[in-house]
Amino acid sequence: MSDNKKIGATYQYFFILGNTPILSSAEIFAVLGRRGLAVRLVSVSEEVAIIETNALIDPLALMATLGGTIKIGAMLPSSTTTEQWVRSRKSEGRIVVGVSVYKSATGVSNAKCEETLRTVRGEILTCKRALKEEGKALRLVTGRERALPSVALVTEHILERGGELVVFLSNNGETQFGETNAVQAFHAYRSRDMGRPSRDALRGMLPQKVAQMMINCALYRSEATGAGPTPVICDPFCGSGTVLSEAALLGYNVIGSDISEEAVADTQKNFQWLKNDSRFTIHDSRFFVSDVRSIADHLEKQSVDAIVTEPYLGPPLTGGETPELLGKVRRDIHTLVTDAFGSFTKVVRAGGRVVIILPVLGGELLRIDGIEELGWRLVSVVPEEAKRLSGITARGTILYSRDDQHLAREITVWERE
Repeated sequence: MSDNKKIGATYQYFFILGNTPILSSAEIFAVLGRRGLAVRLVSVSEEVAIIETNALIDPLALMATLGGTIKIGAMLPSSTTTEQWVRSRKSEGRIVVGVSVYKSATGVSNAKCEETLRTVRGEILTCKRALKEEGKALRLVTGRERALPSVALVTEHILERGGELVVFLSNNGETQFGETNAVQAFHAYRSRDMGRPSRDALRGMLPQKVAQMMINCALYRSEATGAGPTPVICDPFCGSGTVLSEAALLGYNVIGSDISEEAVADTQKNFQWLKNDSRFTIHDSRFFVSDVRSIADHLEKQSVDAIVTEPYLGPPLTGGETPELLGKVRRDIHTLVTDAFGSFTKVVRAGGRVVIILPVLGGELLRIDGIEELGWRLVSVVPEEAKRLSGITARGTILYSRDDQHLAREITVWERE
């Protein structure tokens, strides 16, 4: 449990955001809200979200559930000085510390960040000399960038032997301090990705962290009481089972299907691999071969709490497609998605959600007409204060893209009325 002290009447924490900050922000609020916490977003940028809440948070436990957060830490009182922080470090033997600087608002210059980093490092080195005279040893870990990567914090054992002081800069020149409590288990993601027996890049693989964020945005009912049955997550385009694997590791029951027998077989192999690993606890799982239009033939009515999926997004793109070809692909996928929602209406409980990725082809969003008529409402899961971040569409949905891909993805969230 964090030893964070109250700042005023609340507790304040920072979250260093991943590659899609707007999706990371939505995930944080979904998870904290599901835990029954009253949360206010103090500030948000493309790098960090700072929140205040009415209760203590366990950063280590929270980090284990978040796919889009790199670091979590406690904000320090405004009266904190670098020397006070250094002298509060406790470690057997040499103290090891690090410093990172982040922009807590847009418009902060890189030059100001570099200047601040040099200043704080200099203050720590002054403390190092003073501690040496007192018979104590301190080591400052530095890097080429203004923010230390998680791998450095882990390999240098910084959090165990001293700590990371995090500096936040705002537009008005204000400086705030925080202290890192937890970092994302990057090695665990890599182990699950590279170690699983079935991987098929030709069918496309949704990144594990994005899948985890989508799952967290799909389930929003309060877990504060711990009552009720374990929620059921379904992926009717399961591929090799990335969404289902992440959902199972978060403690949910899962159901997967795909029109491809090979895909379902791959998912089953990957789940067996997870079950054989004593580190993982897997609850109920079920898989079957089916076209998405027929999944209601295999499932009870309103037996699914949420659907999280990336459907077929069209043929591989080269960037040289004609407008006519892109138009045909959009029409075909629109028909597939609309038909899919017809099936979702039959199997998802009232109030349940669907988090589904839609393709953005040639910079144009897919049509979504026809879905509302089936009893679904498009909802925005982005906190109001975060809607000024990059990556939000005119209809309040989230864009996910990578520079090396011709296809952008729109993450949409639907609620059954």
